[in-house]
Order: sequence, then structure tokens, then C-alpha cells
Amino acid sequence: MKFQIALVHNGESERLKYLRPKLIGLRDSLKSADLIEYSNQNLKQFNWFILFARAFISASIRWRYEKYLKCSHHKEAFCQELRTHFSSLIKFKNYYWYKKSVSIQMAVTKKHFYLISKFVKSEAEYLIVFENDSLIENPKHLSSSISKLIRHINVDSCGFGVLGGGFSQSQLHATNLVHAKSDALLHCERAYTNTAVAYLIPKKLAFELDKKFEHSSILKKSIPIDWILNSFFIELSKLGIDCTLVSFELDPVIHGSRVDFFKSWQLGF
Repeated sequence: MKFQIALVHNGESERLKYLRPKLIGLRDSLKSADLIEYSNQNLKQFNWFILFARAFISASIRWRYEKYLKCSHHKEAFCQELRTHFSSLIKFKNYYWYKKSVSIQMAVTKKHFYLISKFVKSEAEYLIVFENDSLIENPKHLSSSISKLIRHINVDSCGFGVLGGGFSQSQLHATNLVHAKSDALLHCERAYTNTAVAYLIPKKLAFELDKKFEHSSILKKSIPIDWILNSFFIELSKLGIDCTLVSFELDPVIHGSRVDFFKSWQLGF
């Protein structure tokens, strides 16, 4: 198997000093792997009216996500999402932070899809993406975890492999979905993002995601990476392309910002 390892970052030296040697170790463990990085931080800021429209797009994605996960409170989720955005849009003290936050989210999303697009054009069969707040304690252990994961995600499938956890199933409202267990892995009939801190995708899924992103509007492209992935999983399912999820009972990659190892970008990216 040939892998492409991708690192999304913003040039922050402290994080790179920690993470780069780990990813080089992972590359060496996997043997047939390339390491690529993308850090371009071109921040585009929207005006109030565009942000207002974006709030409805975000709420619509949340509404469709709740229905996709067979939840019964999708209308409440839609209203809650709108309130979250509007509270920042109408309060002067929050507005400028909100504008900056949206521009950073858009930059991060573009970085992920730039790397996905590069992977689609490469000869690699699997893409493994890491954000710069990934914690990897043991690259060799992670390598064996990846080997286990690809036994359950065929290169010609639309399987989404989660290597690093974030929110819990209850926080993501995913408790209604069927999760089967085997070989210390959790298998779900419908893909959804736990977090985008570390994940694996095969060639076929990357091709479908890249095509979706290419034809998305600029406002859709400004949605945070985890939520735009959720949106694409939903859209693909409606086209009869079922995306499945495989994750670990114990994550081999830790989300550094969630355990306070790294400062979250939301507090100063």
C-alpha cells in the first residue's frame, strides 16, 4: 500500500518542532509513504451581509446532519445554530472576533481540500491527514493502528477512518447510529466527523470529496472542515454513495487542543 501523509499547519514553530519528527517516524514506519505539508494562511474576511447568509447555510447543514443521524430534534438544532451565529453578528463586542474566526475556519478548510486535491492526482492509495495540534506518542504504534484500519477500509470504498477523537457520540448526537465493534474498532453505517485532527481516507472517497468541494459556493467553502465533511457525507448518501465510518475504541492520536497541550486557534490561532 502507498500512503500520502499530509500536515495542515500555519507555520507555528513550537507545534512543528514537536510534530514533524513524529510524522517523519510514521513515514519511515509505513515505508511506502510521502510527507507533504500545506500552511498558506490567506485570510479572507466577509462583510456582515455575507456572514448573515452564511449563518443560514451553517444552520441548514446542522438541520440536515440531525436528520441524517436519525435525530428527532433537527428543528431545534437549526434554531440553536442560528442563535449561535446571530449572537455574534449583532453584538458589537463579538462581531470582529466572529469575522476573524470565520476567515480562519475558511483557511483551514481550504488547506484540507488542497491536500485532498493533491492526493487525488497522486499515485498514493490512502491519504492520512494531521492538523498541527495532533499528539502522537508512538509513531510505530500509530503505524500498526493504520495497518489495522485499512484492513477495514478498502481503497475503492468510501470509508472514513478517524485516527484522533474529539467530541463524544452524545455531543455529536450520533447515539442513534449502529456502532459494531471488532478488532478494537468501531464500525458505523453512516460516516460523520468526530474531528478533523487526524483521519484517513481512501482514493475513491477523496475523489468524491474533491469533486464536491470544487463545485461548492464560496460561502459553503467557508464552513469549518468537520462540518463541510459532514455535509458532503449527507449529499453523497442522497446520491446512493454510502460513506461508512471506522474509528478506534482508544484513539491512537490525541487532539492536543482538547487536552490543553496546545493553545486552541480559537484563542489565538
